[in-house]
Amino acid sequence: MEITLQKSKNDTFVPVNLLCDFTGGKNVPVINNSNPVFSWASKGNGASSLQSAFRIKLYEYNDSDNILWDSGKIISPDNCYRYSGPALKKHGKYTWKVTIWNNNENSGNYSSQATFITGSFNPKDNFKTAQSMVELNRILPNKLISTGRDSYFIDFGKDAFARLELTLETESPITLEIAVGEVLAGNNKLFVPKPQTHECGRRYRKLSLYLTPGRKTYKLEFPAPYLHDDYQIWGYNCREDVAIKCPEQIGELIPFRYCEITGYKKALAKTDVVQLAASYPFNDNAALFSSSDENLNRIWDFCKYTIKATSPFGVYIDGDRERQPYGGDCFINQLSHYCCDREYSLARNTLDYFFSVGTDWPFESILSIILVAYNDYLYTGNIDYCEKYYKNLQAMLFDEFARNDGILVTTEVNGEHPIFEKFRTRLKLLRDLIDWPKETRDDYDIGDVNTVANSFYFRALNAMGHISDALKKSKDSTKYRRKAECLKIAMHKCLYNPETGLFVDCEGSSHSSVQANLHAVSSGVASNQQIPRIIKFLDARGMRCGVWAAQFLLEAFYKAGKPDNALRLMTSKGKNSWFNMLKEGATMTMECWSMDLKNNLDWNHPWATAPVNIIARYLMGIRPLEPGFRKILIQPQPGDLQSASIRQPTIRGDINIAFTRDKHKFTLELTIPGNSTGKAVLPAVFNGNRIIKLLVNSAEVEYSVVNGNIVIDNIVPGGYKFILEF
Repeated sequence: MEITLQKSKNDTFVPVNLLCDFTGGKNVPVINNSNPVFSWASKGNGASSLQSAFRIKLYEYNDSDNILWDSGKIISPDNCYRYSGPALKKHGKYTWKVTIWNNNENSGNYSSQATFITGSFNPKDNFKTAQSMVELNRILPNKLISTGRDSYFIDFGKDAFARLELTLETESPITLEIAVGEVLAGNNKLFVPKPQTHECGRRYRKLSLYLTPGRKTYKLEFPAPYLHDDYQIWGYNCREDVAIKCPEQIGELIPFRYCEITGYKKALAKTDVVQLAASYPFNDNAALFSSSDENLNRIWDFCKYTIKATSPFGVYIDGDRERQPYGGDCFINQLSHYCCDREYSLARNTLDYFFSVGTDWPFESILSIILVAYNDYLYTGNIDYCEKYYKNLQAMLFDEFARNDGILVTTEVNGEHPIFEKFRTRLKLLRDLIDWPKETRDDYDIGDVNTVANSFYFRALNAMGHISDALKKSKDSTKYRRKAECLKIAMHKCLYNPETGLFVDCEGSSHSSVQANLHAVSSGVASNQQIPRIIKFLDARGMRCGVWAAQFLLEAFYKAGKPDNALRLMTSKGKNSWFNMLKEGATMTMECWSMDLKNNLDWNHPWATAPVNIIARYLMGIRPLEPGFRKILIQPQPGDLQSASIRQPTIRGDINIAFTRDKHKFTLELTIPGNSTGKAVLPAVFNGNRIIKLLVNSAEVEYSVVNGNIVIDNIVPGGYKFILEF
């Protein structure tokens, strides 16, 4: 039995938070698309605030008397619509607004006007157009210390891709030495890596600055790195052709937190030294999280800041050593970004990169690109990118490598092969990733048929089934769903060991690693009967994996209903933990847990931000049940956490959740945004105690228990307070 909640039919509604091509927020978006998609959220309460129709009007900028395009009344509950009016001008500026009708056929007021700017409409300028929105944030030092008669040490508090601005004074010409870097060697002393060694993954650069008489402001010009540059790791070049260049209007960026100035004889004030930290438009207050566990709060802030700080390239990058997008990195980066801000264009820009410049080498990483496209549809409700790249996505399913039983054979491919004619790769190479670096693979036994790659294949087939449904390609949908089912049966037959109750690493192996089993659970390959034994094994092994697999390990625990296991790992202070990164001095997540595991790791790698999306999607339980959050799942799993609250931005508006718990009561406060409905799944048993009473907004209501949970469906927009007494 489900409980349907209804509210007043007289509540107000109005469109807010207008986006053009899913970008902009409070900034003016620049779009390189002659037919952009307009989207909006709705501010309102009650069933009457659900949208039934909308109307959009477009104007030339500063000319609101002349309507350039009027969509007319469009009967639809959707909160996005593609422009179909007269041709827009290149490098033009426009404003638009929208009004909506509710399901009682009443219309509200028009929204405030939103502005956007167009680019050249040349696809070659997509990245340049995106980067034109990158902005510099002025950060003053947290600490400025005189370390000698003419030397200073500066700490800006956080690492950032940045430039350096100095306001200095001299009576006669002098030359200063300026050094910036990410890592300390000791108290108030920068770590200086040995040239062209693995140590250069920890960024450092030293420059000379010539001062002329008078008080002047200098913006240091960092030279572009090049292959065999003393400041680069030998063999790497973050400026090679496939690497993402820094925004032209900003200049070369280098990640740094600290600065040393030598040779300046005057007094230096904090306002004289500014870190110009670059980022794509990012609303720091869009997502907020707080809990009774201060350690968890620190990890959330750490990962959230990483998403902002690694964004100034207009696409998702894998860190500063390479500055390239990778599909697996992008998958985690995207999920975390979507839980931090109401901004969806970076993931789309990255998909453009994959299909124009090329994909990377791991099978799992390329299969992840399908998941990125599907997530774009889930979180925006717009199927355009999946439709645009549908054939490319189909090619990434590796049909050539599938056996008759459905299993994917991922033998290394190196050199010429027909697969490379179907989609671009930056290297003509395909290989299993499993986890990275190799030292974190838990002694994985890599063969030709691997559990990890096939678990990703299972995810990708299911995602393609949903994408095909949305595109009304019913034959394809049926094909992909059948393939997924056949694959699951085959994996149980040749990759599951019934004697141990675990999945083996590869066909014919007797070794069962953490990676094989965490992916079997998180992907949905493992059956309900198999999961308890696997979870017991994973819990005993702990974080015996890298930061990449950690995303799926945490998912596995939550999907198995073991939130405390995941919470312990997120707040652990062991060697393989996010706290260890903080302990080593990082303020952006690192490529690996520690220098001991990967000596060339970089200190600015967003693929390690799993806790942000895990907290939002599983601990607080916010996930889209229908694309574009038309319907929202609310399924918190607090475990032993006493209290927590979150503001989660979505394409349709903010979701607010706060809970508190003790032995006999669980209280959940919830706000559903306008034009969405919700489904809450709440525990019927807490600490071994069964529910005896349910109150909703102070009124006791009847309930029934379904699979150990109370299901409250059809929750319309508005605020609610649920109290469960046990």
